[in-house]
Amino acid sequence: MKQQRLDYNELLKVAIEEAERGRAEGGISIGGALFDGDGKLLGKGPNWSVRNEDSSVHDETDAFRNAGWQHDYRNTILVSTLSPC
Repeated sequence: MKQQRLDYNELLKVAIEEAERGRAEGGISIGGALFDGDGKLLGKGPNWSVRNEDSSVHDETDAFRNAGWQHDYRNTILVSTLSPC
């Protein structure tokens, strides 16, 4: 079975939307999203480190937290508007 080709611009749009949401809600305009290998969204989040005064709440960690526990992360794609954050 041939795997579909992912449109990385579409994946990045999700991260950009999170960056815009973060800025609108008092955070930093950085966003991230975690997808499975087929492009299914698992979790997304903005960078809340300044708003929450918590240096651990970067967009990447928020996306992972919102994705919940995954059996395996080897076939996932992390998209961020700023890398490395």
